[in-house]
Amino acid sequence: MMTTQVLRARLVSLVPASATTSLACLQWCSVDDHCPIRPGDVAQCLVSGHEGVFVAFASVLNNDGRFEWLVRHKTLLYSYLESIGDGVIDMRAPFGRPFPMDRMVGRSVVLVASGTGIAPMRAVVQTIMIHRHRYQSVTLLYGARNAQDFAFSSEIEVWRENRILTLRTVSQLPAKDWSEGVGYVQRHLGQVLGLGRETYVLVCGGYSMTQETMDLAEALGVSPDHIFSNY
Repeated sequence: MMTTQVLRARLVSLVPASATTSLACLQWCSVDDHCPIRPGDVAQCLVSGHEGVFVAFASVLNNDGRFEWLVRHKTLLYSYLESIGDGVIDMRAPFGRPFPMDRMVGRSVVLVASGTGIAPMRAVVQTIMIHRHRYQSVTLLYGARNAQDFAFSSEIEVWRENRILTLRTVSQLPAKDWSEGVGYVQRHLGQVLGLGRETYVLVCGGYSMTQETMDLAEALGVSPDHIFSNY
């Protein structure tokens, strides 16, 4: 669903999430501004002088109307959020194609993300953890250029404790103490155990990474109607 209604949210905090990103916490200004947020949904931020900047929701909606975005540094949106302090930002939402969480109940799920594509996947993970018993195996493949670029590092162990198998992989030559994956994240899809026709594969990242992952998932036997991106 898309809406042309302008919604307003106040910036609560903007804190570093990695060497290249920050996590923005926002809160709807009023009940009238409230809109449902589903994993995969995107907001169009109305930054003065520009047609709009799109950003994925990085969390499910809290009971107090708070939600989060993962914002890359040195971008128009990041500069704008830095400038408004605890001010208000206008947006239109939700845009995008939310992931089919209900359809995935009872199935195995593989999440593939690179860069800030981890943002909507975090919302998926949060949703799955609320109802973990409803899903079979859940695997997250998360790629970044180097270890300093990974967001949500403090949450990874919690995800793993909730039986979400998480593999992080770096595309650049890693430091000597790096013990996880190396190479482009999509190249690790073939290592996922139990990948089959009924598995659901969700992907979010750059265009070429997304297309390669979707093609590879189909080549590995996943049904095309079980493969989704949120744009």
